[in-house]
Amino acid sequence: MSIPVAQVIPSSTFSHVGLMVSFMSLMAILCACSFIGVFDMTKQWMRDVDNTLTIEIPAYNTMEQSVLSQRAIKQNAIKIENFLEYDPLVTDIQIKTFTDGESDNDISIPEPVFMTVTLIEDRADQAEERLIRNITDLVPDVVTQTAKDWERDIHNIALSLQTLFGGLLLASFLITIFTISTIIKIQVKAHAQNIELIHLMGAPVGLIAALFKKSITIPVLVGCGIALCLACLSLYVLLALTGLHQNLYLCFMIAIGIVVIFITITRLTTEWTVRKALWNLP
Repeated sequence: MSIPVAQVIPSSTFSHVGLMVSFMSLMAILCACSFIGVFDMTKQWMRDVDNTLTIEIPAYNTMEQSVLSQRAIKQNAIKIENFLEYDPLVTDIQIKTFTDGESDNDISIPEPVFMTVTLIEDRADQAEERLIRNITDLVPDVVTQTAKDWERDIHNIALSLQTLFGGLLLASFLITIFTISTIIKIQVKAHAQNIELIHLMGAPVGLIAALFKKSITIPVLVGCGIALCLACLSLYVLLALTGLHQNLYLCFMIAIGIVVIFITITRLTTEWTVRKALWNLP
């Protein structure tokens, strides 16, 4: 039996559904890629701090104490670097002093000083602990932070962001299913007379569900196509800005996969909702 769709469902009935699915699929793509991006950025952050030791010299009550503490640690670092010819701990000492470019003699108010010590990757066991003990012996009030100190904070931040993006991704799917199901129920009631008429003429429930799927699929395809183009453009720019351009191909594949999922969700939800709504038809 050939039944024109327009006789049962007007062509403009589901035009707004395409816009909704377009927005939801775009949000889902960005959330999924952000989830992966946070994971990669976390690994990159950990590599950056894995071989560094941050030293903070507190601000003392007198300028003389502050200057002497700075000099003691700097001299100790040089001695350790020289000592490392046969027991290497440090290969590069980078002193980063935040004193507005003033020299030690020009400082009138004691300020905290921060130093970053870069350690070699294949250092001996407990090398960091020995270095920290040496520095602490020189300046008991010094504060040191290693990669292990940063690791928990970084992972907690990454987990929070991934939970947020994962929740938004799941919410986009659930909202799409709920919205489409609600719209289909409303349209079934709105066109109940036409549906009952063609059913009495011999159209089975499966055919009626197919008419609804055909009518809703076209605007959803258009909406998903727009979302895919916007997502690819956004990902290209965002990945370039964040230095994660190596994930471009993976993110494009994820974008295509999510669009396919949304199209599949739309069709399955439509058929299930129509069949459930027409369950009592003879």
